[in-house]
Amino acid sequence: MSKKNTTSAETVDSPSSTRKLAILGLVLSLTISVAGLVVSVVALVKARRAGRWDPAAIAGIIVGVIGIGVFFLALWYVLQLLEGQVGPCQGLEPGTYGEGRFTYECGPA
Repeated sequence: MSKKNTTSAETVDSPSSTRKLAILGLVLSLTISVAGLVVSVVALVKARRAGRWDPAAIAGIIVGVIGIGVFFLALWYVLQLLEGQVGPCQGLEPGTYGEGRFTYECGPA
């Protein structure tokens, strides 16, 4: 029996470990966009260095970028809503307004 001589670089960059890292990046991108984006980029770099192309890493990068964009868009909207630039108080003077069953208090808090 002969022992196969492997180095740590071959073990770390094996196709299965790179694939697992890419899938982990994709799953993280769906929940924690920044972490998923970083893990997906690392997986893609490892796959490219090994001469492979990993679609899961590409998908993780795309989903991560979209997730970060949606987060900042939602943050912008909430800030605009709090300032009265969008929503029911848009274009209204400070005061109390009623619309059906709803009452809006517009102006400085």
